[in-house]
Amino acid sequence: MSIFLFTPVVFPEEQLPVGVRAIGMGSAFTAVADDGAAISWNPAGVSLLGRYTINLMRAKLFDVGTTNYLSVIVPASEKLAIGMDWTHLGIEDEEINFSQNEVNFSYSYQPLEDFSVGVNLKYIVNNLSYDRSSVGTSSGWGTDFGVMFLPFRFARRRTQFLDKFTFGFVAADALGLKSGKFSRGTSVKYDTGASDTIFSPSYRWGLAYKPIGDWLLALSVDDRIHVGAEFSPHDILNIRAGIEKDLHTSEYPTYSVGGTIKYRWMNFNYAYVIPPTLPSTLLFSLSLAFEFQRPPVRIEKVRLKDIYPIHQYYYANRPNYAAKEIVLEDYAPVLYSEADLNRFYSFEPEDTIGRIWLENITNKPISLKVKLYIDKYVGKKGTDVISQLQLQPRQRISAPLRRIVLTDEALTITQPKTVEATIEVIDITDEGRRKATASATLLLHGRNNAKLDDIAKLAAFISPENKAVREFALGVLGLYESELAETSLNQNLYKAMLLFDALHGMNYAIDSNIPYGSGQKDEIKFPQGMLRQFTLFNAENSQNPSLRSRAGPDAGKTMIFGDCDDSTVLYSALLEAAGIHTALIQQVGHVLMAFDVGGLTLERAQELGIPNKLYTAIGGYVWIPIETTLIKEGFVKAWQDAKDGLQKGIVDSISLQQAWEEYGSVNIGGDWTPKIPPKVQINSAVSRDLESEWMETAARYFKK
Repeated sequence: MSIFLFTPVVFPEEQLPVGVRAIGMGSAFTAVADDGAAISWNPAGVSLLGRYTINLMRAKLFDVGTTNYLSVIVPASEKLAIGMDWTHLGIEDEEINFSQNEVNFSYSYQPLEDFSVGVNLKYIVNNLSYDRSSVGTSSGWGTDFGVMFLPFRFARRRTQFLDKFTFGFVAADALGLKSGKFSRGTSVKYDTGASDTIFSPSYRWGLAYKPIGDWLLALSVDDRIHVGAEFSPHDILNIRAGIEKDLHTSEYPTYSVGGTIKYRWMNFNYAYVIPPTLPSTLLFSLSLAFEFQRPPVRIEKVRLKDIYPIHQYYYANRPNYAAKEIVLEDYAPVLYSEADLNRFYSFEPEDTIGRIWLENITNKPISLKVKLYIDKYVGKKGTDVISQLQLQPRQRISAPLRRIVLTDEALTITQPKTVEATIEVIDITDEGRRKATASATLLLHGRNNAKLDDIAKLAAFISPENKAVREFALGVLGLYESELAETSLNQNLYKAMLLFDALHGMNYAIDSNIPYGSGQKDEIKFPQGMLRQFTLFNAENSQNPSLRSRAGPDAGKTMIFGDCDDSTVLYSALLEAAGIHTALIQQVGHVLMAFDVGGLTLERAQELGIPNKLYTAIGGYVWIPIETTLIKEGFVKAWQDAKDGLQKGIVDSISLQQAWEEYGSVNIGGDWTPKIPPKVQINSAVSRDLESEWMETAARYFKK
């Protein structure tokens, strides 16, 4: 009889499983490997723990033997860890005693965020005695190799569902020494000098899936199939169950259940194993886990505001240094309501995207930076929302978060979307030190949305470089090339009239929101989108003779609609595409625009005696205001009403060039060509404007 046959009889995978948590999950731990037993199950998991770990286990196995297990894992950095474990198997009866001691020296490294590798160097010593007299000993070396990664990391379209999978693979007993030479498997050398391979190379792979935060599902395959699940109904409690079945025999499955009770840095684990032929066994273990290089700062609270992707340029160019850090004295009490939250963790005016509350928990001054990550919508390297922040010993402060660099993917969002952001606080003087992390949710609005609290924000929607906008503007002016060459009128004025009258057919719809009144959200159309609608309208109009007359009773029913900010955006984009500078004007509950007549100063206009009724002054220059909601009424009527309306007062005005400097411009592409209205369709409105008394007066002052 050979005592070495004992182990494979009890455990078909030939090596004694360790780790009470893993056993409770049916040994489906290859792709999990996230506790002190990771050394034995998959050494690649050792570097993912990120904490000092000690695991202790002692159990009586099936009433025939005992096992002891001890593991220690020490992180060397956030990507590197080393570990060692010891497993002792002892079998005793009245005559025969057998013991096996195995020591693993483990090294694990994480070269990529979602990818880690590990290797074990193992040393095994076996001892057999009969009637308390040693019969013989044997010892030898072996190695294990492991890898863990997110299997869909490099998928062309990663999703939150795919990112919840983890894959693990282990080549156990891959290489050893036999008779002084490298060989496959783990071999031992006996007292007699003979060598024998006790463990042949074996391979196991596993897949783990976390559907939600409280659940873990796992599958492993070697010479058995292992399926396990774990659920955390409470922060201090885990429960689990598993099943494993030999793939090569008709033996019934082995069932297991288990659980963990947590108290601070201690975990008490238990498992109950029900094999098909041997007595059931109850196992217990104690595991201790300590933070690796405790972060020097505590994140007390993070609050994030709604983000509007249309202002991508604005967010990216905000300063990322902390302005007006607020030193805090009293801690916030338990918060019961939204009112409590707003009282104790309130936003400040300079908080572009949010605010963070931090505490230095050390007795030394620290220098920090804060990074923010949002999957898909912020680059993989994150955004430095605060580049440098100083905290004195034990100081507690709040600081504004003002900068975020969004990816172009954010501009594909058409409906509001709640996303989760991860915030990291990093010690600048030692970036290898453990980071403090927190998560917070925020709302990403659709690309057509803007918060109406600054007239300059409209600039982001105005893109004269857009292909459709440029082709429409230049196409209309091309129809009137000879008239532009012959007229004595100011060129900017004549071009502005042509482009306004070319839009004849659009009608004003009152916006349910009050523009720029209370800072509420509004949905604004891109100019190319309005031109596309206008093109479709013109195409339909040209095919239906009954709709060609704009004066007909049915004309209004076929017009497309836009409110004051939509029409202002469209008209400003067309003029800018034609090389005419524009300005945005804000009134109470309303917005309109003005265009430049060629750099004419206010002083020069007064010298020329130009009547005040013809223009408005912005920044010391002459601008012609236009009420863009009156497209249907014609250019002159829009000019007159704009000037009259300005008598009610101006809240704010800004040239588009200045607005672009702060908010930039978003060009949402599209490979289509707008249909230019026929010249005959535009002529009636142009003739009416040119023959008006108002234009005759303007022609005396605004000349080429």
